Amino acid sequence: MNWIAKVGLLVLILFSVGCATVQPPVSLGTDFYESGNKSVGVVIQHKDAPEFYMEGDVRLLDLAIISAATSALSSHIKTLDAKDLDLVVDEVQAVLSQEGFAVARIDRPLDVKALKEFADPDPKDEIYFADRDFRQLRGEFGVDYLLMLTVTRMGVARAYHGFIPMADPRAIFEMRGQAVDLSSNRLLWNQHIAAASSPSGAWDEPPEFPGLTNSFYVALENAKQRVVDEVKRKSDAAASLNTSRALVE
Repeated sequence: MNWIAKVGLLVLILFSVGCATVQPPVSLGTDFYESGNKSVGVVIQHKDAPEFYMEGDVRLLDLAIISAATSALSSHIKTLDAKDLDLVVDEVQAVLSQEGFAVARIDRPLDVKALKEFADPDPKDEIYFADRDFRQLRGEFGVDYLLMLTVTRMGVARAYHGFIPMADPRAIFEMRGQAVDLSSNRLLWNQHIAAASSPSGAWDEPPEFPGLTNSFYVALENAKQRVVDEVKRKSDAAASLNTSRALVE
């Protein structure tokens, strides 16, 4: 993609984000884990390949200069293999299975944009709903809940002021985690999950960039662990609560 196309895409994304409804963070509550004999479909929505992200005040001319200066790095980043990120689904499956859920892995990407928009029946209360109508997926996949991880950014990011770099590049993984009750479309979990890792030494070592490459895989593992911690944290709280109840009884 040339730099003019990148600018157009960036403008479109910013416009889309500006028009989107902002959904607040929602943590998994104990009621989710105590919901009885329920089934969960788990899916991860990938990006095609890692990318190089320019952060900060980057104008049109700056973008062209940076793109030329970082072409070797950008090309290398696209070759990095992020398939191990899929293993987080196995780990989430294990956590939920231990909680008594029947867990199904969904191995194909979901076309979320093809789903109808869903309006919150009461925007003033603190019960939140997914902005797309996922209810039709209940029959399609035969599950009660959908737990979806959507990768929003993965690769390497660097901060700029104009075309001047303000910091060394760092590896990043960012995801949106959501759990939806497919009977009501209620949003039971909605969190931004991020992990980053910076090289400990020199990073500008083309063509393989070993320092940044290692940081990429460190960030990947950290992102996986943060997803598991996010799902498991409330699970542990529920287990502690159940233990306390048992002691009282």
